[in-house]
Amino acid sequence: ATPATLADPLLSLLADTARAQRDLELAERLLAERVRRVVEGPDPVARWGALFDLARLRAGRGKFLEAREELQRLLASRPATFLPPRTRKDDGPGTAAFFARVRFNLGAVLEKLGELDAAAAEFERVAAGRVGPSGLATLQRARLELRRGRLDVAEQLLLRPSVAREPGRIEGTLLLVSRRAEKGDAAGAARALAPLEARGARLPEPWR
Repeated sequence: ATPATLADPLLSLLADTARAQRDLELAERLLAERVRRVVEGPDPVARWGALFDLARLRAGRGKFLEAREELQRLLASRPATFLPPRTRKDDGPGTAAFFARVRFNLGAVLEKLGELDAAAAEFERVAAGRVGPSGLATLQRARLELRRGRLDVAEQLLLRPSVAREPGRIEGTLLLVSRRAEKGDAAGAARALAPLEARGARLPEPWR
């Protein structure tokens, strides 16, 4: 059999199986066929879901230019009104949280391509939307700014109330402390560490 000859349910099942077995080349062929079938179809939800799955797989295989094109295509097809989420954490295709995930993945792809300003802008848009991976987007942007040596910007991001409960905030703050210390900025390192010291007894690893 070839992907083009498979029935829709079997196509999806085989794509999931190929991904689980890390046969990513086969998974990409199957997902590309799924996209081909739904791209001109009447169901936008199926189209959004298929495009997102293919873009993420290609990004995971290092095909960042193709992934960027597909993610930008997805964002361009956003509806004027998002589908209502069925539950508080619903991020299925068509919801606002789904398109926040799309934008987050676009930011990650842009970072891989070295387009750091564009990546930071996408992460900030996700954070401003306050749905989906908004807290994680703030932390990703903070990590990016640490990488660029913009420690003051990273510190402001890590102090945002919206990431106070994000587990990655502790690790990000400790990385900021390390960067401050490496630059000989003892006062800045102590300032970054103070919020964690105040809560130290209640914090999980890697605080200890």
